Amino acid sequence: MVRLNAWLNQFQNRALAEAYEAAVAIKSLEDNYFGGNKIETTDQDKAVTEYLQTLLNRQLARVRFNLAQVKVSGFLLNRPSADVEAGQFSLEGQIESQVLEKLAFIESIVGKYRTSAEPEWLPLAAPVSTTEEESEESSSSPSAAIVQATPESPSEIIPVSPRITPKTRNSGSIFDTAAQIRKELSPEYEQEVVRELRSIRKNQTTAIRWLLILLIVPLLVQALTRNIIFEPLLDSYFDANPTAIALNQELAEEFLQEFERFKSSLEVRELLGLVPAAAENGQESGTKEKLKEKATELYREAGYRTLDGWKNLLADLSGLVAFTALVYFGRSKLTTLKTLTTRAFLSLNDPTKIFLLILLTDMFVGFHSVEGWEVILGGVMQHFSLPENDIFVKSFIATVPVIMDACIKFWIFNFLTRSSPSAVAIFEKMNQ
Repeated sequence: MVRLNAWLNQFQNRALAEAYEAAVAIKSLEDNYFGGNKIETTDQDKAVTEYLQTLLNRQLARVRFNLAQVKVSGFLLNRPSADVEAGQFSLEGQIESQVLEKLAFIESIVGKYRTSAEPEWLPLAAPVSTTEEESEESSSSPSAAIVQATPESPSEIIPVSPRITPKTRNSGSIFDTAAQIRKELSPEYEQEVVRELRSIRKNQTTAIRWLLILLIVPLLVQALTRNIIFEPLLDSYFDANPTAIALNQELAEEFLQEFERFKSSLEVRELLGLVPAAAENGQESGTKEKLKEKATELYREAGYRTLDGWKNLLADLSGLVAFTALVYFGRSKLTTLKTLTTRAFLSLNDPTKIFLLILLTDMFVGFHSVEGWEVILGGVMQHFSLPENDIFVKSFIATVPVIMDACIKFWIFNFLTRSSPSAVAIFEKMNQ
């Protein structure tokens, strides 16, 4: 236990030192290129600022990774709290004070970028900086940066909608319209519009990047775990224990048919004289040896195909675990992704919306969806090396499309009637 604590303590100190060095690198970038202020992308020297933004993102990722290591090692580290001597207590107090100083410095540097690292959230009551003096004070003061980095409560944070613009926030009354006109004539209005447009662009970039990650990473995990881990492991187990794997009925029938076909072909070749007859040349044992080799080859191939179901199942579970982990740790980004998909769908015209709805409903819950479901279920059963079951297929087709149809109708009634009532009217007429 003492060695483990010493190793964890050393690991924690090394990770904290790495995070501190990354924060110092960020501070040097701010001092050298932005006069000690926050690193931001501007229209002037855009190529240079984008390069500096790349360096910033690299150092921020380094800080987050090492701080996560510090958190994990601190959770596992067993620090003595009761029976410590005075000298040891003072020494540990000095070490703790140094650790807290480093963490405070890291927070003062990284805290100002926390809101920009997660652009999908904006404080509801966050005031817009209207003067350069306020922005300089907030960026130069470490305490102000720490206060700005403090996360608001969930009730004070709302996702930024891509459709929100300053001219669409009034309720339609005369006083709100007058206030909106006065706001549009203010000198800060242009800065506010630019700020919101930048936030929308960041949200869209984050959502698209996160969507690609959700699609690519689980597929890569599934393919790599199947080909690198599970396939060699299960194949070696089958080679060592060939009788431990029971063939399913479909593969056993294919095995017998292929063996009978080979045996009949061998007998026909002997009758035609293409192969010397076994009885004449005393090669009966040679014929049996060929049949035995063929049977062993076919049995081994059938065993590998039987294990394909287990390989695919374990690999799919690994991909599902990776997908679940991504969704859990990136659940804040799902709001941005949902906002982007909703905005993309609502930006379509009504005929396009109805075409997509009718296409999807007819494909999965319509009259012609039975054949499609049979193909899908057949492919799934073949993927897991399961025999086809007509009872399961018919039961699935009789229940699941009905449930999906009810969910789609409920979604149309609950969401589409409020967001696009004209599309609902067109959809009802086309269904009639």
